[in-house]
Amino acid sequence: MVLHERFDPAAVADALETCGFASLVPVMLRRVLEVDERRYDFAPVVLVGGAAAPSSLIEAARRRGIRAA
Repeated sequence: MVLHERFDPAAVADALETCGFASLVPVMLRRVLEVDERRYDFAPVVLVGGAAAPSSLIEAARRRGIRAA
């Protein structure tokens, strides 16, 4: 388990390289995708909650190898 004191999109992107699961609100996922262009080969799972996630955001994550639900 990785816990951050405050949200840092670059740190979350790095953590997704080694963690298989993350829970983010839609704006956090969008910021991670904006600051980091890598493609995740092992397909981390990101649970998106707290607000409705636009289908375009979910598709953008999936194109990068993130299984967002």
